[in-house]
Amino acid sequence: MLSSQYRLIKVGSPPLKALTCLESNDATVGDVYIFWHATIWAIKEELTRPRCEIPSRVQEQIVGILNARHDQLFTKGKLASASELYLPGAYLNPVYLTSDLFNRDRAPENQAIEYSGISHFSTFKRVMRFLVQSAESEVMKGHEEALTKWKGRATEFRNQLLNELKMYARQQFPFNTRVDGNKAIIAWWQASQGHELAQILPILAIKIFSVRVNSMAEERTVSAFTWITPALRSRLSLLEAQATNVLTSFVLEARKHSTPRPTVKFYDVKSKILRTSGVTPESERLQTGKGTQSGRQDASENSINLRSKYLSNFLASEKEAEKKKDGEGKAAQSATPSKQGEGDGEDNDFSMDFDSD
Repeated sequence: MLSSQYRLIKVGSPPLKALTCLESNDATVGDVYIFWHATIWAIKEELTRPRCEIPSRVQEQIVGILNARHDQLFTKGKLASASELYLPGAYLNPVYLTSDLFNRDRAPENQAIEYSGISHFSTFKRVMRFLVQSAESEVMKGHEEALTKWKGRATEFRNQLLNELKMYARQQFPFNTRVDGNKAIIAWWQASQGHELAQILPILAIKIFSVRVNSMAEERTVSAFTWITPALRSRLSLLEAQATNVLTSFVLEARKHSTPRPTVKFYDVKSKILRTSGVTPESERLQTGKGTQSGRQDASENSINLRSKYLSNFLASEKEAEKKKDGEGKAAQSATPSKQGEGDGEDNDFSMDFDSD
């Protein structure tokens, strides 16, 4: 009985930890993508331990469930089209860009010069396609002048956005500023908005990071109103109830955030639950059984590197010293903005194509 409970706790702890972190007000769509893969990493790390007490048949079933859910969410399942937002949310977080979270691959030889300095070419292409597709409706039918001005100038729009994403991927000016650990990532993008070299990408990034991944803030607000409206406080007017809730929220907000907030990690929420393993994960050795195979293997074709040591930190119970980012302190590189024409008003083909596809 105790052995069964122990196995359940070891396998069930990673998703529970991830859910705890994703209930934070600071959680973003990128965090959803990262924590899902961190959950896969943690579970497979447990299953590949030399002394794992979980039977092989059960291991195959567990991995089969993970792969099936991964396909459903991120590859060819019914929810995959709606979940395309999550990868750009992770890639457009400069904190993650310098880590080893993403699978590294270079552009093919015929595009090596054009995309030099971009370490995650496949991920770069996926993000670029998503940004162009999501921006098309904003350009054609939106109300934001910064985007609608590109109507009829699709080719110019694609080129401008591509150049901006290249500069971001290479960490060139104006996308090379330091991330303030006491502010959310959206503030980093807001600071770059309005620059001549950053006309489109910051707008789209701000929209992505404005998406809420949970309703905890609303639930807490409703709980506050519930607290001030029982029988003993029924004489409060509507304005008094509103003012009381605002004051309560202000006091609670002023108390917290003594730790940096660029990323949400489990050790920032709870600790002393599961110790971090320093062993390199052997996820690739684990295969699914015939009855549970889902067709694709984990995140190998979905940009995330499951061997990343950085990935293990997200569900770690003890905080580890963060490594210095690669390339920190490099001199800013400038780029010349492309000259924009007026356009003929008829170029509205926003399809994105890479020669290597």
